[in-house]
Amino acid sequence: ITVAPKFLVNMTHVSGKTTGTVTNSLGVALGISKMALETAAEAEKIKSDPLCVLALNSTQPASIEVYGNAQFHARDCAVQANSANGTGMKLYGNASASASEFGVTGGYSGQAWSPEPVVGVGKVIDPYASLPVPAAGNCEPVSKSIKSDMTLAPGTYCGGIDVKTGANVTLLPGVYVMKDGQFAVNSGATVTGNEVMIALVGADSYIHLMSNSVTKVTSPRDGTYKNIQFMSDRDLTQSKFEQEWTTILGGATLDYDGVLYLPEQQFWVGGAGGDVIINGNSPTFAMIADKIWAQGNAIFEITQEDRRAMGLTAENSFAYGARLVR
Repeated sequence: ITVAPKFLVNMTHVSGKTTGTVTNSLGVALGISKMALETAAEAEKIKSDPLCVLALNSTQPASIEVYGNAQFHARDCAVQANSANGTGMKLYGNASASASEFGVTGGYSGQAWSPEPVVGVGKVIDPYASLPVPAAGNCEPVSKSIKSDMTLAPGTYCGGIDVKTGANVTLLPGVYVMKDGQFAVNSGATVTGNEVMIALVGADSYIHLMSNSVTKVTSPRDGTYKNIQFMSDRDLTQSKFEQEWTTILGGATLDYDGVLYLPEQQFWVGGAGGDVIINGNSPTFAMIADKIWAQGNAIFEITQEDRRAMGLTAENSFAYGARLVR
């Protein structure tokens, strides 16, 4: 038998064709000593539903961790952890997690996943890696500490903003740069804004929402930061211990409509007290962070819908296994 296989590989399909000749002992008397044969087949990768949550950390354990009494729900969309660690996803205590599919590059631990995560999937490339970080401008003439009701305009807030207990802050449409400081909302305070993007730039710049605070915002409808709700600057060199933790404590509510994009930050939600509500919606990704932690009474409700007719389509998914199609 002489075989000459040829294979063609593209992003989602592998096809192959084999040609060869075989000896035809029964046909020798008829002068047909050899016969040509050809066979072909094609397989395609199995892809998940579109992703709405992605943990980018590629090495550490528990890059997505759900524990205590936390509930993590991604409605009709998939969740991926890029960690190649044997416990890249971890769930324990009385916690539960559901999505259309879970994927992890390494492995996972815990029983209350619905469905069981698919292991060994390929890493998903950061879809916003080339998105430019907003440049800081001149500092807005506003005190970092906001103690009374106020309406803020887009611009650079040096040292961030710290909305004190009882204050109600309205954000006008545009881009807000928190330079070298937090976007902080204290207990009993409220921040609202439509078509805003909040950028976290420089040293120790992260989100800090305290118990019984409410933050409700929507993302821009057009421009460079269309559908981007929060964005961090990918740089930890200036921050304390070269770490940044977005922290949302018991009883706080974060309601947003866009992409929460914190590629170098750990997104930590939990603590004692009342339920911590994270309502995140986006027609594409709703949440991307280095690591995602849900503990205590955290409740994540992540949806993938185009509620504001943005005209965007979710495209990213993880691939696993293969199936024969021809």
